Amino acid sequence: MSANDEARSDKRLLLISVGASTGIAVGSSVWGILAGSSMIVFDGLYSFVSIGLSLLAVLALRASRRGASESYPWGREAWEPLVVVVKALALGVLCVYAAVGGVRDLSSGGTTVATGWALAYAVVATAAGAAVTLVLRRGAHSDLVRAEAAEWHGDTLLSVGVLVGFGIAEVLVAAGRDDLAAYVDPAMVVIASVVFLRVPVYLISGGVRELLGMAPPEPMRERLQRCIDDTAQQFGLQDPVLRVAKVGGRLDVEIGFVVDGESPVRTVADCDRVRQHLHDQLASLGYHDSAVVAFTEDRIMATSLTARWRYEHTNVDDWNKTYDDIKRTMLEVFAGRYSEALQQTLYQMGQAVLEARPEVAEIRFSAPNKHHFVVDLSPFGIENNNEVFIAADRPYGLIEASVVREGGSDPGDAWLNTPGFC
Repeated sequence: MSANDEARSDKRLLLISVGASTGIAVGSSVWGILAGSSMIVFDGLYSFVSIGLSLLAVLALRASRRGASESYPWGREAWEPLVVVVKALALGVLCVYAAVGGVRDLSSGGTTVATGWALAYAVVATAAGAAVTLVLRRGAHSDLVRAEAAEWHGDTLLSVGVLVGFGIAEVLVAAGRDDLAAYVDPAMVVIASVVFLRVPVYLISGGVRELLGMAPPEPMRERLQRCIDDTAQQFGLQDPVLRVAKVGGRLDVEIGFVVDGESPVRTVADCDRVRQHLHDQLASLGYHDSAVVAFTEDRIMATSLTARWRYEHTNVDDWNKTYDDIKRTMLEVFAGRYSEALQQTLYQMGQAVLEARPEVAEIRFSAPNKHHFVVDLSPFGIENNNEVFIAADRPYGLIEASVVREGGSDPGDAWLNTPGFC
């Protein structure tokens, strides 16, 4: 299915949601008044709010599918999470308002409800909600429709709760306990409002993450990383680095590869083949991607390093001098030897310390990766001969290492005072 077909399908689903919300809003409002149920009236108010918000979602979907322009150079997909947040805020306010009203009814002695009418409404609302939820979930291509489906799913669960609650009220009335049955309706309003707050909270959290350009959820990052790793293996590329943010239906992806002497990627055409392969891989995930793919032959290693070591004994003449000597030894190895990988460098640093200082039994390192990539200055007509680099702050890779002297003493509880280190 093409992007245009998906957009038309999503628009049709949103209009179905609007139509269903309109029917439920009108029906539940009249039904709630006839039955004297605040719970059913609340459901009607919720549906009326959903109508306006669903129409807003249709407009946002239309805007986001118009693509990039001079005013929106990266596209208009940010309208999608923005509308999701607005919708969720409105629904959250309605839930809080309904909960306060329910508490007020409970404190005033409850409300009398025609339980037969109420039960009939609960059955109809549950069936209608389940049907619309199923239709939206099966056909959704955008986050707007997925958010709509989440709202309908929550409303369906609410209707199930109402059905159970009114069933309890009917039993109480049949048992002659009308006084207790009067509390069922306002109690359901309070419980349903509080429980249903989970939906707007979930939607707000996801929408705000996208608006702030934060990383997508872990399962999505894992799928993307697998695509990047497969591409690196297929084309003989090293040390793939991925940075990604999700905005509506668009993935903003930045990928870096190290090209070594074993890789068949040598020309611009080769690089273009890698880019096309990545584009095809990312498209298979169902998102429009805005991808930047960088290649470099010059691996730069930068890190912030924490090192701790354990002494074999306390027979040390000058602790300060020993500390300075160990630090100098590590820095000389770090700066003076070619690094094939950070793990190799950490091992060589630890090995050098153990060889130079017999009083040291063990040394441990903790070092995050700080990836650097050559900046493409060609748009400015400037050649960058490995002089200007960009430091990527994500992904955050933490590497820890421990180098232990063979035959050294048992550390016992020596490391218990440094929790979380190695």
